Amino acid sequence: MSKIEQDQRVVFFPTYGHRQAGPGSTSAADWLIDIHGVIFRPLISSRKRDLLVRMARSWLPRNDNTIEQKTFRRRFWAFLVDHVVGQTVSIRIGDHYFDVGPSNADGHFRGTVRLPAKAVDRAIATASRSVRGDLSAEDRWLDYEAVMPDGCRRRSRGRIALLASEGLSVVSDVDDTIKISGVSQKKQLLANVLARSYRAVPGMSDVYRRWAEQGAAFHYVSACPWQLYLPLSRFCGRAGYPAATYHLKKFRLREPTTLGLFKASKKLKVATISKILSDFPRRRFLLVGDTTQKDPEVYGELLRDYDAQITQALIRNVPGVKKRAGRLEAAFRAVDADRWHLFDDAEEIGRRLTEMAQLV
Repeated sequence: MSKIEQDQRVVFFPTYGHRQAGPGSTSAADWLIDIHGVIFRPLISSRKRDLLVRMARSWLPRNDNTIEQKTFRRRFWAFLVDHVVGQTVSIRIGDHYFDVGPSNADGHFRGTVRLPAKAVDRAIATASRSVRGDLSAEDRWLDYEAVMPDGCRRRSRGRIALLASEGLSVVSDVDDTIKISGVSQKKQLLANVLARSYRAVPGMSDVYRRWAEQGAAFHYVSACPWQLYLPLSRFCGRAGYPAATYHLKKFRLREPTTLGLFKASKKLKVATISKILSDFPRRRFLLVGDTTQKDPEVYGELLRDYDAQITQALIRNVPGVKKRAGRLEAAFRAVDADRWHLFDDAEEIGRRLTEMAQLV
């Protein structure tokens, strides 16, 4: 079993588990659980680090605001790490141990582990704190942790959303859907995500909480880089958004340019959401996005390919974004008009709760 070294750090990202019967199994279906994280060493001080910091500061509007400068340093550290390559990470779920990995060149490691239903129930029953969180009675959260070196007081913990085979899931974009980012204005986008306090889109957290209270599970799928997962997840918690699985974008600083930092990839987003849909063929899905990037085109394609699973696509009309005539009609071609909706404020979609609940 591979243990994490003293100078290494691990961050786990919230994932999900789904049921699948094992070969020849006559008992309750096993849980297949996705594990995803990143392992690295902090890059304390070096010429490379100083160069990258100066490069990143040049991306931002000139500003002498000391609070924003401190926020920038706090958020940008995750881009300045030494990724650990080829490392297997050992985890403990309840009384079961698994090796996940090895880690790739960017430090990310992934794996899928299988746990019997009884083992999951036992792990939840003996957990030291509540694991239900924002999920319904049929869906549950399961905690796990990395196996650390002897004597190490540091802990690295992760969470898994155990989702029932049937139910309602909300797949949501992040930037300009639930968080004001200014994606259409690149300088402002970089300042908003790297240096300024995050701001919630008015009313969206209230709507999402109400959906969660009706039993919806949430998946945040975004072009935001994984390096900003920690400040993003803290923001979502403070703003009152439901706990969710996260599906962000890999990004590495390779040259003095912002190209690709928040660039949306239609192909990647379609593939990410398609996997979620395929893992839960009996759940119903609601897609929520906005007009700044590729959400209409992504969601239109998914509606055509997964017509039976997707209830509706809701697109936030972001103020100040230049509208292209016929864009939405083209994005949702061959999709019934009542299967997608352009909204200006959160309350418009909040009023649809009863209808959505009836479709589950």
